[in-house]
Amino acid sequence: MANEALTQFVRLTAGAPRQRVVDTASVEAVVELEKAGIPVVLLKGPVIAQWLYADGEPRWYNDCDLLLRESDLDAAGSVLTHLGYTRRASAPDDPALRADEHSVMWIRAQDEVGVELHWTLVGLEATSASAWEALSAGTRPINVGGLEMRSLSDPGRALHLALHLAQHGRGIEQPAEDLRRGVRQLDFEVWTGARQLSARLGGDSAFAAG
Repeated sequence: MANEALTQFVRLTAGAPRQRVVDTASVEAVVELEKAGIPVVLLKGPVIAQWLYADGEPRWYNDCDLLLRESDLDAAGSVLTHLGYTRRASAPDDPALRADEHSVMWIRAQDEVGVELHWTLVGLEATSASAWEALSAGTRPINVGGLEMRSLSDPGRALHLALHLAQHGRGIEQPAEDLRRGVRQLDFEVWTGARQLSARLGGDSAFAAG
């Protein structure tokens, strides 16, 4: 019994120190990006943790995912470079792979934190400008590390749950668990809104797959 309790304690607390590091870095990045006039929307990570894991089950995350306008990528890169991040090499020079590109990862060596900049979501066929216009509308506030940031609307979050599982398949457990919780906890109206958003952005195939 004691061993079981210890195992449970470790499972529930092991990721907390790392999560605090990521949250601190996320706050720093969002503050500096918005100070530079670059609006961003927080994706996944703390959003899903606060939204679907209120039962106390941990939902750990290792990096910061931000949605932004594709036209702001270079300016955002300059901000992250100033903060000590280095852009990770892109996919190999293969047209098929480039067509699937939706984000770029920046890594900081000193704390091994990653900031992933997304200009669309995998599975959406709409232009990145259309994706930003739709997904940045009706955002919800979220508090991370004492800073109020923007996150996707409830339908936007639900759409992302399905797209994320379609992207990774069942080879990774976390996206599947996130979607299971979303299906159990979210109202029919939220999923109806997600379906409408999917149709608007050309994401029906990926949404259905998820």
